[in-house]
Amino acid sequence: WGFSGGGPGGSYQTVTYPTTDGNPDGYVRIDTSADTWWTVLISNGDAPYDISNLGLVAGNTYTFQFDMRTNSAADNIGGMKVEAWQDNVGIDDPNSDQPLGSGDQRQNVAEADVWVTYTFDYTLPAEMNQIKFVPIWSSGIVVDFDNIGVLRDVSANYTVAASATPGGSV
Repeated sequence: WGFSGGGPGGSYQTVTYPTTDGNPDGYVRIDTSADTWWTVLISNGDAPYDISNLGLVAGNTYTFQFDMRTNSAADNIGGMKVEAWQDNVGIDDPNSDQPLGSGDQRQNVAEADVWVTYTFDYTLPAEMNQIKFVPIWSSGIVVDFDNIGVLRDVSANYTVAASATPGGSV
């Protein structure tokens, strides 16, 4: 993971990788309890990742999933976004200064200090061949993320031929 941020006097969030107490084991913790203006945590050391390595196809719709836990129950305090990239360049979004993507998928947290799995659907743009996962959060809280990924249809039709000998089973 790569990250950057800014705040008064150059303050940044604290990012740690505890090895226990995740959902189930290790996870990433972002502590913005210090005064920060903005912070970004980006997958793959901030380099876009080829969607083919994830078995994804541009133009298809997928369900993205992540586990999140926060130290505060509130609306819109954490979430995820997906960015669309092509050949190491963010695909231009004419409505934003950020690359084209899912937009901020902020979640309403009903209970503090509890792991919850969140999902959202996103259709990959036809010209996309790379992806970035970007966990997002609000200033002044601690947010934990685990099991960030994408669900894809792995079902397939298979024909199975079987036979049994007398007294055997199939």
